[in-house]
Amino acid sequence: MSITITVPHGLPYVGAALLSSILLVSVQLGIVAARRKASGIQPPQLYAEQAEVAKSLHALRLNCAQRAHLNTLEYLPMVYLVTCITACKYPILAASLCESWVITRAIYTRDYISGGAEKVPIAFLNPRLHLQVN
Repeated sequence: MSITITVPHGLPYVGAALLSSILLVSVQLGIVAARRKASGIQPPQLYAEQAEVAKSLHALRLNCAQRAHLNTLEYLPMVYLVTCITACKYPILAASLCESWVITRAIYTRDYISGGAEKVPIAFLNPRLHLQVN
């Protein structure tokens, strides 16, 4: 008895998209490490305290980089799960959507680490911005 497994055409694109997310997280980790070193805050402490932020711009920049990095890590398992499930039937779509997510997270990270939530231009990416209806 032989079992045949059919691999969908385009599956390597899914692998490339998933690897690009690892690259994104690695770059974010590097930014956090550099900002942590500049702020002087040691690793057991996840974020700078309010008093430290008030005294140092480096502490604020660490908090922004750390939040962008951790926010990406919070969503990563769901993105991987949805990408892998979708790839079983529609690998090109799954790869495209995963890569789109990675690109938008890179833009989000760039904007967020430049000065916090107020700098994120796209309202739906920024939970602190709310549309007001008059």
